[in-house]
Amino acid sequence: MKRFLLSLCILCAMTFVSKAQVIENFENFIKVNTMANGHQDVPGAFKIVANPLKSDANNSDHVMMFTRVYDGNPWAGFWSALSVPVDLTTDKYIRVKVLKPRISPLHFKVEGGTSVPSSFEINPVNEQTKTGEWETIVFYFENATGTYPTIVFMPDFEDPVTLTEDIVIYFDDIEVCNTADGPATRVIEDFEGAIPIHTMANGHLDVPEAFAIVANPLQDDVNGSDRVMKFTRAFDGNPWAGFWCILPEPIDMTTNKYMHVKVLKPRISPLHFKVEGGSTQNIEISSMQPQTVTNAWEDIVFYFENATGTYPTIVFMPDFEDPVTLTEDIIIYFDDIELTESGPTGVRNVSAGSGMVIYPNPVKTTLTLDNLQNANRIVISNVIGQQVITKNDLRESRVTLDVSSLSRGIYLISVYRQDGKTETGKFMKE
Repeated sequence: MKRFLLSLCILCAMTFVSKAQVIENFENFIKVNTMANGHQDVPGAFKIVANPLKSDANNSDHVMMFTRVYDGNPWAGFWSALSVPVDLTTDKYIRVKVLKPRISPLHFKVEGGTSVPSSFEINPVNEQTKTGEWETIVFYFENATGTYPTIVFMPDFEDPVTLTEDIVIYFDDIEVCNTADGPATRVIEDFEGAIPIHTMANGHLDVPEAFAIVANPLQDDVNGSDRVMKFTRAFDGNPWAGFWCILPEPIDMTTNKYMHVKVLKPRISPLHFKVEGGSTQNIEISSMQPQTVTNAWEDIVFYFENATGTYPTIVFMPDFEDPVTLTEDIIIYFDDIELTESGPTGVRNVSAGSGMVIYPNPVKTTLTLDNLQNANRIVISNVIGQQVITKNDLRESRVTLDVSSLSRGIYLISVYRQDGKTETGKFMKE
């Protein structure tokens, strides 16, 4: 099942409000929490990846990959607190499709029930019989009744564990049903919530596996998401390596012309975004402002000034160095692809620990800096370091600045204090 989110998001910097169309945020899955997994007892042990073996048994595009480590406990796996508890009063079967490299027991558990006992942990009705291919495993919760908000899956319950190296297990389609082989009455998770991403021009990694939904490696003020997209950019790929996607519903760029993508990259390089298939010509553009940081989240914005009408296809090229000078593969993360009617909303306003407030952001004419602490000088610079506005001899905790003459783009603010410290921030000029 492919989903497309269309929502009214409140994206505010003080009084600034904008409508936004969320194209993809990679958050539409149950939250999987790693447990008892030895040296990889971390969120990164689970990744949503392309199905490694499409077959009649499972033809899904995406599945969950679990790196089960050799030094984990028998009960290594995941637990998840469901947003809607599972009701086992009538429908007592839970099915999971698995693809495993070895035969071993599997356990499933439900917790936090409304009846006594409040939890059940069981073995499957059918033992695993296959390796290296998909198989449906069925768990029968005969004595469970009522609702259970938490599920636990342990796909390799060998006790004691005899592994000498890590193994990879895939699973998919966690379903509730009222017979072992009947239709699902509820799909708990099928890992198909993301837009269908197609890898392009990525050298020796021009395969679906170049993209995987993973735990956010750096949750911060710019991006507090739990999950993001990971892209392994191959050293021998083309400058335009990235992805293309035919959206379940076309995006309308008649009014909303700013495309946002949050990125976390290990090097500075150009970024391109393209929209295709519209009533007007295809449009490919560079970002409004260059990337300014590495190994930290940054909101990159593309302004499609001349786009109008609907476009069914998007293309993202996050490392458009031409020619490519890489000597090894690199990892790029991205998240929150959004179409809005205004400029950057993901710009972090101020440095960590600062009490300074910057508003409105984005700004057209007058910028206000509030809650300044013993400031004596303000310098505004463009992204290449050129000073464009300077204000000295400050005496107030609130300062207004006329920025109407500045060109559209991102600007950096440095506030120098009497104690020798400096506060920094960013703002967007429309």
